Amino acid sequence: MPSKSPSVSILDEINQVVVKAGHSLVTTKKDQVLRGSCYSFVVEKDVHYPTDTNLLFDVARKMVKRLWRNISEPRFIARLREAIFLC
Repeated sequence: MPSKSPSVSILDEINQVVVKAGHSLVTTKKDQVLRGSCYSFVVEKDVHYPTDTNLLFDVARKMVKRLWRNISEPRFIARLREAIFLC
C-alpha cells in the first residue's frame, strides 16, 4: 500500500482532532454511543463540465449581459471612449 502524502496525513490528524473535540462537546458519559441519521434525495440537474469552450462561452455571455445593462450610462460611455482612445 502506498504511503500517504504529507497533506493527507495532516488532514487525517486535523480530522481526528475535530472529531474528538466534537465528541467531547456532545457526549456526557465516557462510553456513550452517538447515533445519527441522514436523509438524502436525488435531483436531476443539467450539469456541464468546465471545458475551455464552455468557460469561454460563459465569459462572453456574462460580458455581453453586463455591457447591455451598463451601455446607457453616460459614465460607462465616457470610460469606453477613453479605453478605445488608449488602444
